[in-house]
Amino acid sequence: MPHLPSPNSHLAATSRAWARLQDLKANPSLALDGKNLDIAAVVAVAYHGCVPHLSSDPEVIETITASVRVLMDHLDQGYSIYGVNTGFGDSADARTDQATPLQAALLQHTQAGILVASDKDQHQTPAMMGPHSMPSAWVRASIAVRANANARGHSAVTIPMLDGLLQLLAHRITPVVPLRGSVSASGDLMPMSYIAGAIEGSPDIYVRVGDGPNRRIMPARDALLAANIPRRTMGPKEGLGLLNGTAVSTAVASLALHEAHLLAVTAQALTAIGVEALTGTAESFHPFIHATRPHPGQIESAANILTLLQGSHLAADIHPADPKPRTRPGLIQDRYAWRSAPQWLGPQLEDLTLADKQLHTELNSSTDNPLISTTSAQIYTGANFQAASVTSSMEKTRLALQMIGRLIFAQATELIDPSYNNGLPTNLIFDDVSLSFTMKGVDTSLAAYMAELAWTAHPISAHVQAAEMHNQAVNSLALISARCTMQAVELVSLMSAAYLYVACQAVDLRALHVAVLKQVRHRVAEMTQELFGTSLNSHLLQTVVDAVATAWPTTTRLPIAERCRQAVQAAVPVLVNAATTTTAELRLVDVSGWQQRATSIVSEVYHTTAARFLEHPDTADLLGAGSKTLYTTIREDLQVPFHRGFIEHPTAQSETLAANHRPKKTIGSWISVIYEALRRGDVQGAVLTRLRELELERGRSDY
Repeated sequence: MPHLPSPNSHLAATSRAWARLQDLKANPSLALDGKNLDIAAVVAVAYHGCVPHLSSDPEVIETITASVRVLMDHLDQGYSIYGVNTGFGDSADARTDQATPLQAALLQHTQAGILVASDKDQHQTPAMMGPHSMPSAWVRASIAVRANANARGHSAVTIPMLDGLLQLLAHRITPVVPLRGSVSASGDLMPMSYIAGAIEGSPDIYVRVGDGPNRRIMPARDALLAANIPRRTMGPKEGLGLLNGTAVSTAVASLALHEAHLLAVTAQALTAIGVEALTGTAESFHPFIHATRPHPGQIESAANILTLLQGSHLAADIHPADPKPRTRPGLIQDRYAWRSAPQWLGPQLEDLTLADKQLHTELNSSTDNPLISTTSAQIYTGANFQAASVTSSMEKTRLALQMIGRLIFAQATELIDPSYNNGLPTNLIFDDVSLSFTMKGVDTSLAAYMAELAWTAHPISAHVQAAEMHNQAVNSLALISARCTMQAVELVSLMSAAYLYVACQAVDLRALHVAVLKQVRHRVAEMTQELFGTSLNSHLLQTVVDAVATAWPTTTRLPIAERCRQAVQAAVPVLVNAATTTTAELRLVDVSGWQQRATSIVSEVYHTTAARFLEHPDTADLLGAGSKTLYTTIREDLQVPFHRGFIEHPTAQSETLAANHRPKKTIGSWISVIYEALRRGDVQGAVLTRLRELELERGRSDY
């Protein structure tokens, strides 16, 4: 059996995070204390209606109020405090005694983002310009991250102001925030200023109220009034406490990394089902190979793939403890895209694990400036708002996604191409090769996705521009990097959805291929023995049958009738040669008769087996544990069917498939169903659950 994964492995951490997310979805309440926010909680707030609230822990409350007391004491003593009675950034040499208006001045100059009419009015129809606002999920996540940072008690943000921030989430009031305009140096000032403006009840800051078809867009002033939420005025440092920090970039990065983790697990499951579709070998994942080059990610990936393959009737060499086979027909080893998957994916698992640690630290950090120490009653000026750690996590994540996508592209396109797919039909068609081209368009789409994904992988951090009168001479561009990573997530999800569609078609065709050859071997052997009696001994008989079976996978570019004819034709010289080794005379009429009967048998077997397969496919019974989970999720849960060929094409006159009255859809529509399920996590969740079951069966309680 494969090595057991470490409790600190990427898979174990992803499984625990997934379980945590399910708990939060079932119990959508979250206490923020500045110390225990995690990525799963950010996802729950963003997408699943989880409503955070400030912890009632007396220590948390006291630290928050103490930070305000320290600030007010410094002001009473006439001390100069950056951003409280001084200007901001390069204007920090200015002084003022207007501490409260100064915070409004901060909002005034940072609310400089661009929104278009359709962002502010749902009745406006975009013409040339698409939306310029962030998705609501990103904004909700940002509010939760900012509130958690303020709850640490280093920011002098009052409890009423924190309450105003969290009331937005409680009432499903989501500020409309410009997508662009932050360099993530003094934090994400611009996007956070729109959230702060919503708390103030600005008449020119817009919010989305509610969700779904009943969602409305209105000025923040009107939304607060309708929800009976008081408008808040920023006290000393509260503007800085809300704006100045890495909340938005960290929030978006957390959402991107959450999906990247799931896609990394999916890539390993896709590798397993691809190996089975090709009837490849599991030897590539043997523990010995990876123990000799003990990178943790490589060892983990190999073990995961081998676990997913357990129980397979299609892949060879499943059990590492079994004797090594000494003979194997065809390629002695699988091609790079399959054989080197652990070496390719392993470093990506390690990078994603490090990125996770960086973001977890950032989620529970104080990132504004200045910071207040309640223990020493001092105020310190620094630069915790510089979000380079978030950029670092996103650059790694995006490059990992590009590497994952590259593997997906190689594997999927090899499954489609008959030159590489070990005897499956060209373009994975089921019907007439002269009229059907099933996966040809998918192949092209994959190339388009891969090209765009490769473009996103370029580092954002290499494009830093000096900003704000050169005060921000170095800036992290973390939010831009996180946004690009979300784009990479989208592209790898598209590729994974396409691959899943391809892989399920491929294993179905492989199951049909196996069933056909099993019957062909039996029926041709039976007929040959009947025709020639004892003239051919069992060895020679097997040689003739093998010749038909060996030729069958080489004919996949031909129509079925021609396939049957050529597969049998390839065995004729073998039959003649076999006869010459016996004492029996083999007449031409005998060969011709055998050829005609064999061709008829192969044709009959194919059509009978194919019809039976369409009624009762047995593919799932042949698959390993992981592949079976993927396959049943697609075929049963999502109801994405086996593609039968040109008959599937929807027209105005033919909207349903007569055989079972199911709707006809374009190939893209079926892949879209899978894509949406992937983005929801339905597919990955099923794989994680199955892997957890397998590990628990092997005695793992910490997985």
